[in-house]
Amino acid sequence: MAPSPGAVHPCIGIVGKGALTYLYINGLRVDKTIQLTKNVALVPVRSRRNFRKAVLEIPNEVARSYFVLMEHNINAQFRITSISAADECKNAFNAQWDALLLSAILNCFAIANIQGDVSIERVARFEQIRLTNSHLFGINRPSYKVCEKDCQWISQYYKLASRMMVETRFLNAVHAMASYRWHTLPNVQLAIIWSGIESLFDIKSELSFRLSVYIAKFLHDGDKESAKTKYKEIKKLYGARSAAVHGSAIKEEVSDAVQQSAVVLQSLIRKCVEHNGLPNENDLIFG
Repeated sequence: MAPSPGAVHPCIGIVGKGALTYLYINGLRVDKTIQLTKNVALVPVRSRRNFRKAVLEIPNEVARSYFVLMEHNINAQFRITSISAADECKNAFNAQWDALLLSAILNCFAIANIQGDVSIERVARFEQIRLTNSHLFGINRPSYKVCEKDCQWISQYYKLASRMMVETRFLNAVHAMASYRWHTLPNVQLAIIWSGIESLFDIKSELSFRLSVYIAKFLHDGDKESAKTKYKEIKKLYGARSAAVHGSAIKEEVSDAVQQSAVVLQSLIRKCVEHNGLPNENDLIFG
Protein backbone atom coordinates (compact mmCIF):
# COMPACT_ATOMS: atom_id res chain seq x y z
CA MET A 1 0.00 0.00 0.00
CA ALA A 2 1.35 3.43 -0.93
CA PRO A 3 1.77 5.90 1.94
CA SER A 4 -0.59 8.82 2.05
CA PRO A 5 0.66 11.99 0.33
CA GLY A 6 0.97 13.85 3.61
CA ALA A 7 3.14 11.11 5.07
CA VAL A 8 5.61 11.33 2.21
CA HIS A 9 6.31 14.98 1.53
CA PRO A 10 4.56 18.26 2.26
CA CYS A 11 4.41 18.89 -1.48
CA ILE A 12 3.56 15.93 -3.67
CA GLY A 13 2.09 15.79 -7.14
CA ILE A 14 2.59 17.79 -10.32
CA VAL A 15 2.74 21.54 -9.62
CA GLY A 16 2.51 24.46 -12.05
CA LYS A 17 4.23 27.67 -11.00
CA GLY A 18 5.14 29.57 -14.15
CA ALA A 19 6.79 29.13 -17.53
CA LEU A 20 9.52 26.55 -16.85
CA THR A 21 9.74 23.31 -14.91
CA TYR A 22 11.75 20.08 -14.98
CA LEU A 23 11.14 16.38 -14.50
CA TYR A 24 14.23 14.44 -13.42
CA ILE A 25 14.50 11.11 -15.25
CA ASN A 26 15.55 7.93 -13.55
CA GLY A 27 17.03 5.34 -15.93
CA LEU A 28 18.24 7.38 -18.94
CA ARG A 29 21.60 8.95 -19.76
CA VAL A 30 21.95 11.49 -22.56
CA ASP A 31 24.93 13.61 -23.62
CA LYS A 32 23.16 16.32 -25.60
CA THR A 33 19.81 18.11 -25.68
CA ILE A 34 17.12 16.60 -27.91
CA GLN A 35 13.92 18.54 -28.57
CA LEU A 36 11.14 15.96 -28.29
CA THR A 37 8.05 18.11 -28.78
CA LYS A 38 7.23 21.81 -28.87
CA ASN A 39 7.24 22.01 -25.08
CA VAL A 40 9.51 19.16 -23.95
CA ALA A 41 13.27 18.74 -24.41
CA LEU A 42 15.42 15.84 -23.18
CA VAL A 43 18.41 17.46 -21.46
CA PRO A 44 21.65 16.01 -20.01
CA VAL A 45 22.46 16.10 -16.30
CA ARG A 46 25.91 17.62 -15.77
CA SER A 47 26.03 17.51 -11.98
CA ARG A 48 23.88 16.34 -9.05
CA ARG A 49 26.01 17.88 -6.29
CA ASN A 50 23.58 20.65 -5.30
CA PHE A 51 20.62 18.28 -5.57
CA ARG A 52 22.37 15.80 -3.26
CA LYS A 53 22.90 18.47 -0.61
CA ALA A 54 19.30 19.69 -0.81
CA VAL A 55 17.92 16.16 -0.50
CA LEU A 56 19.67 15.68 2.84
CA GLU A 57 17.65 18.60 4.23
CA ILE A 58 14.25 17.00 3.49
CA PRO A 59 12.58 16.64 6.91
CA ASN A 60 10.41 13.65 6.04
CA GLU A 61 12.35 10.41 6.44
CA VAL A 62 10.43 8.42 3.80
CA ALA A 63 10.77 11.08 1.11
CA ARG A 64 14.42 11.71 1.97
CA SER A 65 15.23 8.00 1.70
CA TYR A 66 13.61 7.77 -1.72
CA PHE A 67 15.51 10.75 -3.08
CA VAL A 68 18.81 9.43 -1.70
CA LEU A 69 18.28 5.98 -3.24
CA MET A 70 17.34 7.29 -6.67
CA GLU A 71 19.74 10.24 -6.92
CA HIS A 72 22.69 8.32 -8.40
CA ASN A 73 20.62 7.13 -11.37
CA ILE A 74 19.21 10.48 -12.50
CA ASN A 75 21.24 11.18 -15.62
CA ALA A 76 18.72 13.06 -17.78
CA GLN A 77 15.87 15.52 -17.31
CA PHE A 78 12.91 16.93 -19.19
CA ARG A 79 12.93 20.70 -19.63
CA ILE A 80 9.29 21.74 -19.99
CA THR A 81 8.28 25.20 -21.18
CA SER A 82 4.78 26.67 -20.84
CA ILE A 83 2.86 29.92 -21.11
CA SER A 84 1.16 29.84 -17.68
CA ALA A 85 1.09 27.95 -14.40
CA ALA A 86 -1.95 25.94 -15.48
CA ASP A 87 -0.32 25.15 -18.82
CA GLU A 88 2.87 24.12 -17.01
CA CYS A 89 0.95 21.72 -14.78
CA LYS A 90 -0.68 20.10 -17.83
CA ASN A 91 2.57 19.89 -19.81
CA ALA A 92 4.49 18.41 -16.89
CA PHE A 93 1.82 15.79 -16.30
CA ASN A 94 1.77 14.84 -19.99
CA ALA A 95 5.57 14.67 -20.09
CA GLN A 96 5.35 11.54 -17.95
CA TRP A 97 3.98 9.88 -21.10
CA ASP A 98 7.16 10.94 -22.87
CA ALA A 99 9.15 8.87 -20.39
CA LEU A 100 6.87 5.92 -21.17
CA LEU A 101 7.22 6.39 -24.94
CA LEU A 102 11.00 6.71 -24.74
CA SER A 103 11.12 3.50 -22.68
CA ALA A 104 9.29 1.69 -25.48
CA ILE A 105 11.32 3.21 -28.32
CA LEU A 106 14.66 2.53 -26.63
CA ASN A 107 13.76 -0.80 -24.96
CA CYS A 108 14.77 0.52 -21.56
CA PHE A 109 13.20 1.52 -18.25
CA ALA A 110 12.79 5.28 -17.69
CA ILE A 111 10.50 7.06 -15.25
CA ALA A 112 10.09 10.66 -14.09
CA ASN A 113 8.97 10.66 -10.46
CA ILE A 114 10.62 13.91 -9.37
CA GLN A 115 9.68 17.44 -10.44
CA GLY A 116 11.97 20.42 -9.96
CA ASP A 117 11.39 24.16 -10.22
CA VAL A 118 14.89 24.46 -11.72
CA SER A 119 17.31 22.16 -13.51
CA ILE A 120 18.86 19.56 -11.23
CA GLU A 121 22.22 21.36 -11.38
CA ARG A 122 20.65 24.53 -9.91
CA VAL A 123 18.70 23.02 -7.01
CA ALA A 124 19.55 25.05 -3.90
CA ARG A 125 16.96 23.94 -1.34
CA PHE A 126 14.64 20.98 -0.88
CA GLU A 127 11.49 23.11 -1.34
CA GLN A 128 12.37 23.31 -5.06
CA ILE A 129 11.84 19.57 -5.61
CA ARG A 130 8.88 17.27 -5.07
CA LEU A 131 7.63 13.77 -5.82
CA THR A 132 5.13 13.53 -8.66
CA ASN A 133 3.24 10.69 -6.93
CA SER A 134 3.20 8.65 -3.75
CA HIS A 135 4.02 5.23 -5.22
CA LEU A 136 7.78 5.70 -4.65
CA PHE A 137 8.66 3.54 -7.62
CA GLY A 138 12.20 3.80 -8.99
CA ILE A 139 14.96 2.10 -10.92
CA ASN A 140 18.11 0.99 -9.19
CA ARG A 141 20.01 -0.30 -12.21
CA PRO A 142 22.44 1.30 -14.69
CA SER A 143 20.92 4.03 -16.85
CA TYR A 144 20.39 3.33 -20.54
CA LYS A 145 22.89 5.37 -22.59
CA VAL A 146 21.17 7.12 -25.48
CA CYS A 147 23.59 6.66 -28.40
CA GLU A 148 24.00 8.82 -31.51
CA LYS A 149 21.87 6.43 -33.58
CA ASP A 150 19.09 6.73 -30.99
CA CYS A 151 19.39 10.52 -31.07
CA GLN A 152 19.02 10.56 -34.85
CA TRP A 153 15.93 8.34 -34.75
CA ILE A 154 14.33 10.40 -31.98
CA SER A 155 15.07 13.67 -33.78
CA GLN A 156 13.49 12.36 -36.98
CA TYR A 157 10.53 10.36 -35.71
CA TYR A 158 9.68 11.23 -32.09
CA LYS A 159 7.04 13.88 -32.83
CA LEU A 160 5.27 11.42 -35.12
CA ALA A 161 5.46 8.68 -32.48
CA SER A 162 3.94 11.06 -29.94
CA ARG A 163 1.02 11.87 -32.27
CA MET A 164 0.38 8.15 -32.84
CA MET A 165 -0.30 7.65 -29.12
CA VAL A 166 -3.96 8.51 -29.81
CA GLU A 167 -4.25 5.13 -31.61
CA THR A 168 -5.45 2.59 -29.04
CA ARG A 169 -3.59 -0.34 -30.61
CA PHE A 170 -0.34 1.63 -30.74
CA LEU A 171 -0.82 2.92 -27.18
CA ASN A 172 -1.38 -0.63 -25.91
CA ALA A 173 1.83 -1.79 -27.61
CA VAL A 174 3.84 1.11 -26.20
CA HIS A 175 2.48 0.58 -22.70
CA ALA A 176 3.24 -3.15 -22.83
CA MET A 177 6.77 -2.47 -24.04
CA ALA A 178 7.42 0.20 -21.42
CA SER A 179 5.84 -1.60 -18.46
CA TYR A 180 6.72 -5.29 -18.74
CA ARG A 181 9.79 -4.72 -16.53
CA TRP A 182 7.51 -3.61 -13.69
CA HIS A 183 6.87 -7.31 -13.07
CA THR A 184 9.45 -9.68 -11.64
CA LEU A 185 8.17 -12.99 -13.07
CA PRO A 186 9.46 -13.75 -16.61
CA ASN A 187 6.21 -15.61 -17.43
CA VAL A 188 4.18 -12.46 -16.72
CA GLN A 189 6.68 -10.28 -18.58
CA LEU A 190 6.39 -12.48 -21.66
CA ALA A 191 2.60 -12.44 -21.55
CA ILE A 192 2.59 -8.63 -21.36
CA ILE A 193 5.02 -8.21 -24.25
CA TRP A 194 2.97 -10.50 -26.47
CA SER A 195 -0.22 -8.69 -25.55
CA GLY A 196 1.46 -5.61 -27.02
CA ILE A 197 2.53 -7.47 -30.16
CA GLU A 198 -0.94 -8.94 -30.69
CA SER A 199 -2.61 -5.55 -30.19
CA LEU A 200 -0.77 -4.14 -33.21
CA PHE A 201 -2.19 -6.80 -35.55
CA ASP A 202 -5.68 -7.35 -34.13
CA ILE A 203 -5.84 -10.99 -35.31
CA LYS A 204 -8.90 -13.01 -34.36
CA SER A 205 -7.86 -16.57 -35.36
CA GLU A 206 -4.83 -18.74 -36.23
CA LEU A 207 -2.73 -16.50 -34.00
CA SER A 208 0.58 -18.34 -34.17
CA PHE A 209 0.63 -18.73 -37.96
CA ARG A 210 -0.82 -15.33 -38.85
CA LEU A 211 1.35 -13.41 -36.38
CA SER A 212 4.48 -15.13 -37.66
CA VAL A 213 3.64 -14.36 -41.28
CA TYR A 214 2.45 -10.80 -40.69
CA ILE A 215 5.35 -9.80 -38.44
CA ALA A 216 7.89 -11.27 -40.86
CA LYS A 217 6.37 -9.42 -43.80
CA PHE A 218 5.83 -6.16 -41.93
CA LEU A 219 9.43 -6.02 -40.71
CA HIS A 220 11.09 -7.41 -43.83
CA ASP A 221 8.82 -6.65 -46.77
CA GLY A 222 10.80 -7.12 -49.97
CA ASP A 223 13.53 -9.21 -48.32
CA LYS A 224 12.36 -12.81 -48.69
CA GLU A 225 15.27 -14.48 -46.89
CA SER A 226 15.10 -12.16 -43.87
CA ALA A 227 11.32 -12.64 -43.77
CA LYS A 228 11.73 -16.44 -43.72
CA THR A 229 14.22 -16.22 -40.86
CA LYS A 230 11.95 -13.87 -38.91
CA TYR A 231 8.95 -16.16 -39.52
CA LYS A 232 10.78 -19.09 -37.89
CA GLU A 233 11.92 -16.89 -35.00
CA ILE A 234 8.40 -15.64 -34.29
CA LYS A 235 6.91 -19.15 -34.44
CA LYS A 236 9.44 -20.30 -31.84
CA LEU A 237 8.89 -17.25 -29.61
CA TYR A 238 5.11 -17.63 -29.76
CA GLY A 239 5.52 -21.24 -28.68
CA ALA A 240 7.58 -20.05 -25.71
CA ARG A 241 4.89 -17.49 -24.94
CA SER A 242 2.18 -20.16 -24.92
CA ALA A 243 4.24 -22.46 -22.69
CA ALA A 244 4.96 -19.59 -20.28
CA VAL A 245 1.32 -18.52 -20.06
CA HIS A 246 0.25 -22.09 -19.29
CA GLY A 247 3.03 -22.60 -16.76
CA SER A 248 4.94 -25.38 -18.54
CA ALA A 249 8.05 -23.45 -19.61
CA ILE A 250 11.56 -23.68 -18.17
CA LYS A 251 12.53 -20.46 -16.39
CA GLU A 252 15.83 -19.95 -18.25
CA GLU A 253 14.12 -20.42 -21.61
CA VAL A 254 11.40 -17.94 -20.67
CA SER A 255 13.97 -15.30 -19.65
CA ASP A 256 15.65 -15.62 -23.05
CA ALA A 257 12.28 -15.42 -24.79
CA VAL A 258 11.45 -12.23 -22.85
CA GLN A 259 14.54 -10.45 -24.16
CA GLN A 260 14.04 -11.64 -27.74
CA SER A 261 10.31 -10.83 -27.73
CA ALA A 262 11.01 -7.34 -26.35
CA VAL A 263 13.33 -6.67 -29.31
CA VAL A 264 10.55 -7.81 -31.67
CA LEU A 265 8.00 -5.47 -30.08
CA GLN A 266 10.48 -2.58 -30.08
CA SER A 267 11.14 -3.18 -33.80
CA LEU A 268 7.42 -3.27 -34.54
CA ILE A 269 6.77 -0.02 -32.67
CA ARG A 270 9.56 1.74 -34.53
CA LYS A 271 8.41 0.35 -37.86
CA CYS A 272 4.87 1.61 -37.24
CA VAL A 273 6.24 5.09 -36.59
CA GLU A 274 8.54 5.01 -39.63
CA HIS A 275 5.58 3.95 -41.81
CA ASN A 276 3.26 6.44 -40.07
CA GLY A 277 0.64 3.73 -39.59
CA LEU A 278 -0.29 0.41 -38.02
CA PRO A 279 -0.03 -2.95 -39.81
CA ASN A 280 -2.91 -3.52 -42.20
CA GLU A 281 -4.00 -7.14 -42.71
CA ASN A 282 -5.10 -6.63 -46.32
CA ASP A 283 -1.81 -4.99 -47.24
CA LEU A 284 0.16 -7.79 -45.59
CA ILE A 285 -1.83 -10.45 -47.44
CA PHE A 286 -2.27 -8.85 -50.84
CA GLY A 287 0.30 -6.04 -50.88
